[in-house]
Amino acid sequence: MTDLKPKNYVINIIRRKKEIYYSLFTVVLSFLIYFLIATLIEVFNWAL
Repeated sequence: MTDLKPKNYVINIIRRKKEIYYSLFTVVLSFLIYFLIATLIEVFNWAL
């Protein structure tokens, strides 16, 4: 029974880090998508 507690503790730490990194990843990805769309709109307006 004592072996399960450290494993659960490590799993909980990994889950917390995943939550933090997933939120950072979504923020960075949304900025990249926004920048890409803004650049494409700029290029299309310049081409017209």
